[in-house]
Amino acid sequence: MFKIILSVISIFFLTFLSGCSSSWKITKETCKNRYYTFNPPQRWMIQKKDAVTLLSSHGTTINRILLLRRSILEPLPYTLLQIKPDMHPHELAEIIYSKAVAAPGVSNVTLREIAPAIIDTRPGVKCVLDYQINEILFTDVVYGFINDFFLYELRLSCTRRHYFNESLDQFESVVRSFRLRK
Repeated sequence: MFKIILSVISIFFLTFLSGCSSSWKITKETCKNRYYTFNPPQRWMIQKKDAVTLLSSHGTTINRILLLRRSILEPLPYTLLQIKPDMHPHELAEIIYSKAVAAPGVSNVTLREIAPAIIDTRPGVKCVLDYQINEILFTDVVYGFINDFFLYELRLSCTRRHYFNESLDQFESVVRSFRLRK
């Protein structure tokens, strides 16, 4: 019954929003804002707002890539934890995990992997998280690093069934091409 109601609501919103003006665009070869550049997956939809970039090929509830820059002085949502400019990557992984556990509607969070990572020559961390929203299983791959007083997160969020494997290589390509602007 829940799935039927969710389907009807989804169809309504898709029909309603299809006639509205949208800020979604189709990706180009290189995307940039004031803070960073990257090469997006071809033919994905993109939406940019200042220091946040959102990409999706099938809709943001199915698969999305989120690139985010936030001041470490801003409070983190859903947690009292604080980010320090001299944090080690494994400490940043704890924050990424804690944010997922504390997020409303998210349950059964499992940290599958923590690994050191290099993003644009900067030391960072890669975390793989499994979780559940309602009865839908998701996997996130999150790369994070701190530069000056800013946290950068590059995140792939997908439903585990089919879309995660389809999107992972494209996301890894985005991470490899990610560069901070000087």
